Parts: sequence; structure tokens; C-alpha cells
Amino acid sequence: YSGTASPTQKLTLSPEYAGAVLTASSSANITGSMTSDASPSASWRTYYEWTSTQTALHDYTVALRVTLPADFSAWATTNALQIDFNTELTTSDTNRLDVLVYNSSDATYTPVSMRTSQTSATVKTWTTINIDDSDLDEGLSIDLDAAGETAIIYLRMFAKDTNYVQIGDVVLNYLSRF
Repeated sequence: YSGTASPTQKLTLSPEYAGAVLTASSSANITGSMTSDASPSASWRTYYEWTSTQTALHDYTVALRVTLPADFSAWATTNALQIDFNTELTTSDTNRLDVLVYNSSDATYTPVSMRTSQTSATVKTWTTINIDDSDLDEGLSIDLDAAGETAIIYLRMFAKDTNYVQIGDVVLNYLSRF
């Protein structure tokens, strides 16, 4: 297989993600509650939820390690990395999700890609963050683009005033070399 003739593969990671940890790393305000659950009203979707009763934003992070599979050749051209999430409100000053993707072997402290201040377009409605191949492999020194490389995906959830952020499936769409 080569180029566009390569079959597209999908690797879906569902909460509670294998290899994930909860961390307060880089957080100054961490008063709140982190839970995991399954929602019967959302087809038994599993998720992590962060909520805080504080009057200022407090945050906590789910850090997920995932190694690109041995058959990885390249990212699918659109929606290479997808993160499902849900916020109680549509305003980033009350609840939001920041996504930072790192390559553990390239530049430990510089993200390959990031999306900040993400909220649902409609209150209490699941949505998807789509990160394209050009964000993960732009031909510069800090890329995530080879089999065996390990991605560190920081899913940093912010909430205040009893609002919540939920994160669900993380999907990697890639082209297979065999």
C-alpha cells in the first residue's frame, strides 16, 4: 500500500482510557470533582466529568499516552485526531476544554498541536474537536508522524459555578502501511 491506496484505520480509545492518569500539572486552582460514568441517554457513552462549585475557573487534566501502531504510515487527511466532549454551557469563561498534543520524544514541552477554550455549540450537547493531519505532521521538527512514536494528549477541563465538562472517545484515524 502507498499514498491514498493505503486503507484507513481507526483506533478508538474510550474512557477510562488505558494508560491515562489524572493530574493537576500546571494547575493552580484544582478544587472540584472528577468522576467517570456511562450515560444511558447518550447510548451508554462513557466519559470523564470535571465539575467545580468554585466561583472562579478550576481545572484538572486527564493525561493520555498512546503509541502510534506498528502499521501507522500517515495520518488520514481530515479528522486525523478526534476528541468527543460536552460542556454544560457554551461560554468558555464558565466551562471549557483545552487539548494539547505532545510527542514524548520530539519536544517534551512544546505541543505538536493544541485547541484551547473549546465549548459545546449548544448547551449540554456532545460535539467533536477535529484535528487534521497538517496539524500533527506539518513537516517541521515537532511532529507526530511515525509508527512507534508516543503521543501525550492533555485533556485539560475547566469549570466553575457547578458547571461541568465531559470528555468521551478519543479517535485516531490513520493510513495503514500493511
